[in-house]
Amino acid sequence: MSSPPLPKAHPSVLTLAPDDEPSPQQVVQAVTGQLRILRDGHRIGFSLSPKHRPLFLGAVQQGYLLQPVAHAWLVDAFLWRCEARGIPCVRFQIERDCLEMLPTEDDAAAEDPWVRVHIYMETTGRIFTKAGLLAAAGILFDYVWDVTLTPWDISAGTLTFRTAQRLVEKLLEMSRIPEMTTADDESPPSERGDTVH
Repeated sequence: MSSPPLPKAHPSVLTLAPDDEPSPQQVVQAVTGQLRILRDGHRIGFSLSPKHRPLFLGAVQQGYLLQPVAHAWLVDAFLWRCEARGIPCVRFQIERDCLEMLPTEDDAAAEDPWVRVHIYMETTGRIFTKAGLLAAAGILFDYVWDVTLTPWDISAGTLTFRTAQRLVEKLLEMSRIPEMTTADDESPPSERGDTVH
């Protein structure tokens, strides 16, 4: 006689005051389905499907998201977690067309794929100043010409993953210099006009 199935665990519920924000740990619990966060009677945030949770948890552990295709929910989840911590959000998007050009037996290529790097500053509550954007351009243009710079984010590609990691370290180090960033004025995306290509 088989034992009856165990009851499915229900997520815990957290009710936030109107001005409260979830902690980074609570965000992780919400994304992985362990916690439901409510504010004013409405659920905030979301949970990922079980197949995407290991990639999200790996990104939390590593401090960056590396994914072969754009999963909007996964990117949003990681952005939410970075915003809860007040840190820049770094994501490497593996370029599929570059992967297809590589021989399948090339282990080195598999470990160092071609990627496009994205750095989101808005999760810190700060944005790049003009001096910061010029400094970022100086770092990037020695390696790549396909670059998009805005006060809120930087995108560049295509680079090998290892090169992109080194550039991200330089960019984040530069962003910690006070005059390179300023407090975000919270202008909506439709008004974000300072874009450099």
